[in-house]
Order: sequence, then structure tokens, then C-alpha cells
Amino acid sequence: MSENENIQNKILDWLSKEGYPLEFRVANIFRKFKFNTSQGNYVNDFKTNNPREIDVIAQHTTRVENSFLRISYLVECKWTGNKPWVIFTDEKSRIAPSACIAQCITSNVAVSILWLLANDKDVQKLSIFQTPQRPGFNGRQAFGSQNDLVFSTLQSIISASYSEKKFYESFVKSTEDVFSNAVLIIPIVVIDGKLYETFYNDKKEKIEIKERNQIRLHWRGSEAWHLHSTLDIITIDSLPDYVSKLSVETKVLLEKMVSTFFLVKKCLNEKTIEPIKSLIGGARGALGLPPILNKIIEFNKNGT
Repeated sequence: MSENENIQNKILDWLSKEGYPLEFRVANIFRKFKFNTSQGNYVNDFKTNNPREIDVIAQHTTRVENSFLRISYLVECKWTGNKPWVIFTDEKSRIAPSACIAQCITSNVAVSILWLLANDKDVQKLSIFQTPQRPGFNGRQAFGSQNDLVFSTLQSIISASYSEKKFYESFVKSTEDVFSNAVLIIPIVVIDGKLYETFYNDKKEKIEIKERNQIRLHWRGSEAWHLHSTLDIITIDSLPDYVSKLSVETKVLLEKMVSTFFLVKKCLNEKTIEPIKSLIGGARGALGLPPILNKIIEFNKNGT
């Protein structure tokens, strides 16, 4: 082996341990399923305003009139080596699909769109918003240090998602701009390594552990998002099947978002809740009425 080949092999080995090949693989999988995909994006952090890198962004966008509606998947990629991720799960961490939908990270008018869609039975059936029998609520990297990679990754991807939300909202300078965009942001973590869930078995009265290829968390530890942060942790080997289903469901959800977008716009223009009256009822977790819908209801009450 020549000196140049030896250096190249060392660089490839270093890149692998740093996780860069994983980012390329993840982006390529989303691209194969027709997502508009990019790597190495930056968004200004919502707290510090410093640039924050996002490993992969995969999107589907629909343009309507002078606006665009978008579902954006923000993906953080981690090479875990010989230190598996262990996610703590519990049946008590389950939330209703309606709460999962309504508490998504969204920009501008998309807050109202998802709030109204929260009780749509077709939307609730989408795997994007399903809650498993035992969702995750936290986790650790096995054999890791006190500076735990699982916690820092969860914190990072949710903060990045919230920062992305603030980026889209920065384009709203006036009342006329409110409908300029409607973006749903969904965080995902992809790992190259082993993934396990651990839970307490009440019947056997002991802790059990099982290997998984995907675990959904409803996480409450974010410094950015005070509601449930729903996200999936997926192993790279199971990602193609996951993205295949995602590509179908994303198109269905975008169509629903578009029709609801027009309803909200009609209500605000006509100052009436009639077009959305049937969609307002139902539980959505500890979440108040979105500002736009609240404004429409006040219009309806006051007649002005």
C-alpha cells in the first residue's frame, strides 16, 4: 500500500467515526424517495443567534397562490460505534394522536392548520402521529460518560427545529404576511449503531431490555419547546422502509394542510368561524387556542 493510499484509508476511517458517511447515506435515502434534500444547512440559534448546523433537511413543498406550505424533516445523524443507545420507555408516556398533531413544531398559520387537523381521523391514522404502546421519554448512551450523547442530541435537534420555526416566522413583517408560509417541522435522529429500549415490566417486577430499529419519543426535556417534542430515533438499516412510508404520508398530509389553509384564510378574510366550526371541538392536550383562530373567534363574537 502506498503512502497516499494509507493516508486516504486513515481519512476514511476518521470520517466514518465522525459520522460524515452516515449523513451522505441518510440524504441519499431521502433523495431516492423524491424528497428535496440538502446537507450542511445552518440556521441561527433561537437563543444565541449563532449559526447551528443541521445534518440533513428533507422537504416536500406545495405552492398555493403567493404562499407555500411545507413539511420539513430535520435529521441529526450520529455514529454510535460500540456504545448502543438505550431509550427509557413507559406506557404512561403515551399521548393521544390529537395532542401529537396539535403540539408539533410549526410556523405561522401552520399552528392553526395542525390544531384544526388534530381531530381529523385520516390524519390521526398517519404513522407520523401515532403513539406506540411504550413511547420513549428519555435515554442514555450505554458505557458513555456524564456528557451523555443521547441527551445532547435530543436537545440539539429540538433546538434546531425551533430555530428553524423562528426563521420562517421572521418573514412575517405585517398582517398581510401571515399567510406567506405554513411549515411543519418534524425532527428525526438516525443512528449508525445498536438501539435498545428498556422498561419496567410490572407483571414480572423487573427491568427488561429489547433491541429495536425504531423508537418514538414524546420528550419534555427541551429548552426550546415546552410542549411534547415527538421525534423518532431510527437505525440506518431501517431508514429506507421508514422513509418509504413517510413519502406517501407526507403527500397525504400536505393535501390536508392545503385545504385547511384555505379554510383558515377564508375565515380570517370574512371574519367568521363558520367554515371551521365543525373542526374546533375535541381535546388537544395542554394547548390553548392558536392566536389566528382566537382572533377569528373574537371577530365572530364582536362582529367587527
